[in-house]
Amino acid sequence: MRTIKRLVQAFTAGQTLKEVSQNPAANIHLDYHLEQLFEALATEKETLRNLVLDKTQSGDEKNIKILKNLYIIDSNGKFIHPLFSSFLREKFSSKPDFEETLAEKIHLKTQLTANEYRALTFLFAHDGEICPREKIATAIWGENASLDISNHALDQLIHRLRKKLKSAEPVVTLETIRGRGHRLTY
Repeated sequence: MRTIKRLVQAFTAGQTLKEVSQNPAANIHLDYHLEQLFEALATEKETLRNLVLDKTQSGDEKNIKILKNLYIIDSNGKFIHPLFSSFLREKFSSKPDFEETLAEKIHLKTQLTANEYRALTFLFAHDGEICPREKIATAIWGENASLDISNHALDQLIHRLRKKLKSAEPVVTLETIRGRGHRLTY
């Protein structure tokens, strides 16, 4: 039901079905919903990756059965929902998987939200550099972030991330450089 609501929002914002289906991340609300679905399927992550890359392995049978029961894939192992399929293709095939790299470098005692993780990944990739707020917002919410997202939303996200990074090992500092942006150092 939430997917339908987010699709209606995308269409009323002037996006076409083709635009949304080719790149669900173009709509920040729909992307957030798909990210939540992906997080709920965390135990099936490797199987989802294998299905997207057409490299299923013998250990995937149990998770494939679960994904079929959840109506994520059909009896032929193909994704039922083209939006989720596009989302997963983008997630698994675009850039290198920072999750392992980030997890090797920074250990947290608390779990990050999807947006906090995107912000941390972006800042981690630009370690020591001052990152402008607009670029951070674009990395988190996409190209239309400056139109759709308030400064307060980014401030709150940075505040929550900074609190969670206090438990990080090694020590990670998220600085605010007034008038310029934010910088991550560790």
